[in-house]
Amino acid sequence: MSETSTASHGLTGQQLVRRRTQRYIETLRWLITNLVLFRPLQVALLVGLVTVGRSLQAAAFAGLIWFFSSAQTNTALVVLGLSVDTRDGAWMALMLTVVAAAMVTATFVIYLSARMSFYLSTAFAEKIVESVLNLEGGYPTRTGLERNGSISKQVLDVTNGKQMMFRPINVLLTLPRHILLVIPAVVGMIWIAGEVVAFLALLVIPAAALNYIISHRVVAVQKSRKEVNRAFRKAMHETLDTIGDENTVIADRPALAQNLIESDSNRASIEVFSSYILSPRQSEFVSNVLAAVAVAAIGFYLGYEALSGVMPLAQVIGFFVMLRVTISGLTGTTIALTTYARFYGVLRSAYEYLTSPLKDPGRFFGKPVLHAAKQANHVPGALGKDVPVQRGVPVAIIAPAKLNRYTQYFFALALTQRSRQTTREKLNATALRCTAALAEPDRLAENGLLSFTEDTLEARLAGTAIAEIAPTIEIIRQAADDGDGLDGRDIARIALLTAYLSKAEYIIIGFRVLAALPDAEIRLWLAALTDRFIAIAYRPRGFDGCIGGEAHAVLLDKERAVAVVESQNAADAARAVTAILKSDGNETESLDDEMDEE
Repeated sequence: MSETSTASHGLTGQQLVRRRTQRYIETLRWLITNLVLFRPLQVALLVGLVTVGRSLQAAAFAGLIWFFSSAQTNTALVVLGLSVDTRDGAWMALMLTVVAAAMVTATFVIYLSARMSFYLSTAFAEKIVESVLNLEGGYPTRTGLERNGSISKQVLDVTNGKQMMFRPINVLLTLPRHILLVIPAVVGMIWIAGEVVAFLALLVIPAAALNYIISHRVVAVQKSRKEVNRAFRKAMHETLDTIGDENTVIADRPALAQNLIESDSNRASIEVFSSYILSPRQSEFVSNVLAAVAVAAIGFYLGYEALSGVMPLAQVIGFFVMLRVTISGLTGTTIALTTYARFYGVLRSAYEYLTSPLKDPGRFFGKPVLHAAKQANHVPGALGKDVPVQRGVPVAIIAPAKLNRYTQYFFALALTQRSRQTTREKLNATALRCTAALAEPDRLAENGLLSFTEDTLEARLAGTAIAEIAPTIEIIRQAADDGDGLDGRDIARIALLTAYLSKAEYIIIGFRVLAALPDAEIRLWLAALTDRFIAIAYRPRGFDGCIGGEAHAVLLDKERAVAVVESQNAADAARAVTAILKSDGNETESLDDEMDEE
């Protein structure tokens, strides 16, 4: 359920915040879990390299403090049984050389981890896109169509958003570097002055609260960004059309551009954009202001300790250096989480889509109906009433959607306009697209047709009306070896045989499959599917009539059903819907709005 829909169900502002936070964490958990499972050894190596690098840095810095504290008090150190004079120049030079070597080694190791995280992030983002492209049975939360009806808006956002997914994945992989920078620094500060660390812990509470507010505000802005940008684009297009229309006298033409810039839609888009871009800087500002307060307070306390001789000066200096290191690590952590919030939208879209298929839908007991809400644009022949869909009785679905794996959900939506979302998802999960793609080698193997022999196929079809018209095992094997050699009738018969042999309860037949066969054969195949819900998919442009004996048709735009008609009125209705779609245009929301700024 979308954020907007939850609001419409009467949730209070506090409940919405809780719901959004749960989704934020849910998506983050999914991302981290799948990232670790994607390449566990590489993730482990990355964390190991960071651990080694930070350990070397911590050891080098602790050694410096230890050495110079001893030098200040003129105390000899015992290292591996050797007594070290800390005021001896040779020992000091050796110590500094060892520290420098450790720091250089640590820097190199951490650089390797950063390089590895970059390529791991890229590969994982590509894996998400690949998984989305290959997913069967997905049901997007945003059901509108894009790209001439070939894909949903949600899937398009994900497939176009590889770079937008790379950013949060990469910054999350930097978290071990930041966290392992903070941990040894905090341990060192506790060793030097634990009471000061307790004071700092109190300052973390307001810092965390303020950064949570910033991150949550970014998540909230993501929900309104598309609507705000859509309103501005609409105003911009209207302005362009008016300025470009020189066949009309427009007295205030010179002021139109300025009016656009000063419009509420433009101001709103700038406000959303600024919140989106400035959030990391706001997070950094909060951290640095609190750091300044902490440094001032601690300076007074530790300065007094040093001047009174209670604490060596080297430890005071070391404490401030470790404090700066801690602040740097915490700032990096908060910026990483804020960056995740900035790009949360596309990650949430990927998560929702990839987790949407039902693994074991079971038998479908729903009662589909053809339904269309009252529309502003009149469609000829619209019935204005619901038409129940019966098993074995084909219905026509006339929609701008191209029948494929990315739009299958749209044909489930066509029969469940009045149903719950769970019913829609279940019908979608029990559906099979009856298209030429079923004659491809991998689909033949997947659907079990290649496991038949001539005898077993004949026995399976014995006594049925399609026994004489079904494709032979030789034709099926020819399709597996060289599908290019088959004609349209053979491909159609293989597709329909697959549908017949399948356990799918909802068969969506592309009209081109039926168009390749004679009418008498079409009737036999459809009669063989009497225990299934049957829909025949057409597109409105160029539609000139139903070919499967359908009594009723439902027509859709890119969002919803707009009319239910009797089949004899379907051609006129399709022309009307084509005109409506043309007037609405084919504008696609671009992800270029998400400028990659730091």
